[in-house]
Order: sequence, then structure tokens, then C-alpha cells
Amino acid sequence: MLLSNSLCLSHLSWFSHMFILSLLSLLFVYVTCLIVWAIFFGPSFVCYETFDLECLWTFFPLLFVCLMFLPLVWYSPLSYQITYFLTAEQWFFTYSHLLPTLSLLLGISNDVIHAFFLPELWVKMDLVPGQITPISLVFPFTGVYRVYCAQICGTNHSVIADYLLVY
Repeated sequence: MLLSNSLCLSHLSWFSHMFILSLLSLLFVYVTCLIVWAIFFGPSFVCYETFDLECLWTFFPLLFVCLMFLPLVWYSPLSYQITYFLTAEQWFFTYSHLLPTLSLLLGISNDVIHAFFLPELWVKMDLVPGQITPISLVFPFTGVYRVYCAQICGTNHSVIADYLLVY
């Protein structure tokens, strides 16, 4: 079976956050060095009457954006306690357990393409035969959620409606 590449997305998003933060830091240092160079060592024609204002509206918005992305240093990908399995078949979904509020489902279809659709969370994921699809779910509340199949997968496709119990 093929494991979908999206299982590594949480680590990829951490990498992209660190990459963005590194680029912003380099840009901030570069602009600061250019401003300092222009003030102290630059040619005299650079320092005209609005130069101070231009330095301010370049430096402070850049500082604000860098500070806005600073929490990404402490960002960590979601860690799941247990992985649960979801199997889609002709007229029903099968779950391995009840789900906690932070869940990682590994879904697969046994026959045709199905679409796991959870409207309360705005989640729709295709389940392809022979391919394991990770579905990351963060439920806001415990309770019962209605699950549908959003793919026309055969006769009585609209009958595939199930309930998901979240504790």
C-alpha cells in the first residue's frame, strides 16, 4: 500500500515556518545595514530632506512583520497520541475506535473511490483503494458528528451516512 505524502505535512509546515522566519530575519538585517550605511557612509546626495521619513516607513513595518512571525520559533507540529483507522466500503464507514478531540485518521477504501466528508469541520478527503490517506482532525467539542460520503460511488451512494462519536 502507498502511504500518502501528506503524512509529513506537519514537519514540512515546521520547515516552511522556519524558512520564512530565516528569510525575514535576513531581510531585516540587510535593510538595517543599508540604512545605517546610507546615514553614516553614504554619498551626500542620499541624505535629502525626506530620507529620515523613508527610513522610518521602511524599518518599522519590516520590524513589525518580523515580530509578527517570531512565535513561529516556538511552533511545534501537532502530536497525536494514537492513530485510528477508517475503512470505507460500499455502503458504510468502519472506524477502529471512538475518537478523541485531536485525532489522526488513516483512511482507505476497499472497493471504489469514496470521499470522507465531515461538514461540521469542513473536511473532505478522498479515500482511494490501495492508498492510505491521513486525515488530521481537531474537533472543537465532544459529541456526535455526522459523516457522509461525498463521492458518487455507486447505487445508494446517498445511504452512506454515519455517525462519529468523539470523546
